[in-house]
Amino acid sequence: MRDSLKRGDRLNVWMNGRHVGVFAALKNGVGFEYDPDAPRISFSLPKDGSWRKDAPENFLLNLLPESGAAKYAMMQSIGAKSQEPFDLLDNVDSAGALVFSRSDEQPSLSSASVVEATDSDIAARITAVRHSPDSWFFKDKDARFSLAGAQGKFTLSRFDDGWVWPNGVIPSTHILKPSSFHDSDDVEHATMLLSKMVGIETPESDIQEFNGQQTYIVERFDRRIENGMPVRLPMEDMVQALGLPSSEKYKVSAVDTLTTLRKMDSSGRLGEEWLRRLAFNVAVDNCDAHARNYSVMPTSPDGESWKLSPAYDVMTTTVWPGLTDKLAMPFSGAEHASEVTPDHYARLADYCGFDPDVARDEAIRISDLVRLNARTAYMDLEPELRDKLLDKIRVANSDMPSPQRFILPDNGMVHVVSHDRDGHPVHDYWRRKPSR
Repeated sequence: MRDSLKRGDRLNVWMNGRHVGVFAALKNGVGFEYDPDAPRISFSLPKDGSWRKDAPENFLLNLLPESGAAKYAMMQSIGAKSQEPFDLLDNVDSAGALVFSRSDEQPSLSSASVVEATDSDIAARITAVRHSPDSWFFKDKDARFSLAGAQGKFTLSRFDDGWVWPNGVIPSTHILKPSSFHDSDDVEHATMLLSKMVGIETPESDIQEFNGQQTYIVERFDRRIENGMPVRLPMEDMVQALGLPSSEKYKVSAVDTLTTLRKMDSSGRLGEEWLRRLAFNVAVDNCDAHARNYSVMPTSPDGESWKLSPAYDVMTTTVWPGLTDKLAMPFSGAEHASEVTPDHYARLADYCGFDPDVARDEAIRISDLVRLNARTAYMDLEPELRDKLLDKIRVANSDMPSPQRFILPDNGMVHVVSHDRDGHPVHDYWRRKPSR
């Protein structure tokens, strides 16, 4: 197998201890070849080799930070020879189940150090990232990780009651994202809580302090604990699944996404679930829900059946002045959340071969649940920030049917929707059901 990729450097690929293939630097780009009987590693890299010419290189690049400055910092941190993916991905912890190695030997504990990450170490990284978004990496070789995207962040692995730095052998278990905008950590955590309340599969998140430095922290859903040790799970975002470069993340449309999900799952269940995720992002006015912020995970060993990953990177982005109020994935002619009606979802679903009535009803249900649960999800936020978020949600759902007055039979409370009283807006609230 390995002799068929003759030219250039090679990067071996391992999945949970099994060698699955090799990437090779060719004269014009990057090639890839599977081992016999290896599982599929990406929807963009089918086992029969019928992929886009640039898909192997794009797959690797999509595992790295987008910023050239962040790549340069990563190169210096891990002692890589260049900013090329073959050098940066060598024996690092990255998204999904794969580990990459320049060597023909699998990375092992004997070749890796278990290095504690102290609270002062973590606080220093939080401070650095907050002050410079490209400061993901320090000049030390203990933390060998890679994360995609543009926002500064880093990873840690939880062991017993402490933290250690991850690498190609030690999988990370958590992602830490210091605030990129004022209160962004609080807003993301609260929106993740809201996502969970609405019924969307959502990982555990929290706001934690390390030596007085606050950060948003979230459990990785592409990890699982087995016998007390973290194990990597396969996953990829929709840009990777399409074999595109990360620069295309805002160009992937809702139609592109649904069409791809239909190919992954002919039953339509995968696409219907994605429409619910789209409805949630619209309902909370998340205008950065691009294709990299939706991911899929294989559900079979051969990598031929798929599910949506848990939700991530969800927040009301329009709460910060200066950020766009245009949806990252406009659809059916609607470019802003406030323009979206149930019929927009129905038209999108019908065009892509899904049941328009199911899409319409589910969008209404998700919108209702967002408005019903938002105040509870935001209850720990500062009042001014909470009111801003609630107002953004009110405007974002202004063309969706108003929620019903929900009656909870166990406590007799009634939910009263937002309305105007004597010309003044009144936020939704709970009151005791009137006695008759």
